[in-house]
Amino acid sequence: MSLLIWLKTGPTPTSSPSVPGLPGPANSASQKEAVTTQAANDAVEKVLVTESRKRKRGEYFNYDDGIRAKIARYAIDNGVTKASRHFSADLAHNVSKTTVRSMRDQYVKVKKQLGCDTTTLARSPRGAPTLLGAYDIELQDYIRQVRVQGGVVNVRTVTAAAEGIVLKNDRKKLQRFGGHITIEKSLARSVLRRMGFVKRKGTSANQVSADRLPVNSGRVPGQGEQGRK
Repeated sequence: MSLLIWLKTGPTPTSSPSVPGLPGPANSASQKEAVTTQAANDAVEKVLVTESRKRKRGEYFNYDDGIRAKIARYAIDNGVTKASRHFSADLAHNVSKTTVRSMRDQYVKVKKQLGCDTTTLARSPRGAPTLLGAYDIELQDYIRQVRVQGGVVNVRTVTAAAEGIVLKNDRKKLQRFGGHITIEKSLARSVLRRMGFVKRKGTSANQVSADRLPVNSGRVPGQGEQGRK
């Protein structure tokens, strides 16, 4: 049975996403991937369409190892504030001083270990097992698809997608069904951080709620999602 026929007649109805920027199940490489994509889309669409927002929430951006090194070296030579302004203009989105400072500090440590400058700066490794297990990979694949489609990637949408994926594939693992998994904002931040996404602030409000904190703050290296509250 072809994937297209299965999408029309299979036990789980699938449809094109109603929100721009979400991946279409019809483009999936397998039936399982199509079902997973549909479940994640349904959860994300519910969040984006039915829940009102008091303020615009920021998105996350991914920096490759070369850009991270350039930002860090510029900050060392010119200061964090100038580096933030320079790369915000150069990359056409806000590069916060917190992000720059984190890269600078990491670069200093790496340079000390190597004994010389470097043109690449890899993200810090995370050694703890993931809370979602195999579904962590599926969630990351979905996030990449959303990003490719130009969709919104933030804590709220990632949390919704994770909930939808686990609920569809193995709901017994969720705490409310007797399992050990609780889908919280800390889990979404962990996934985004491990993928290399950093926060772009969407407002100049003085008070920032917990789910708007930059993903590169407050994390102890090697600590898994279960260790964060």
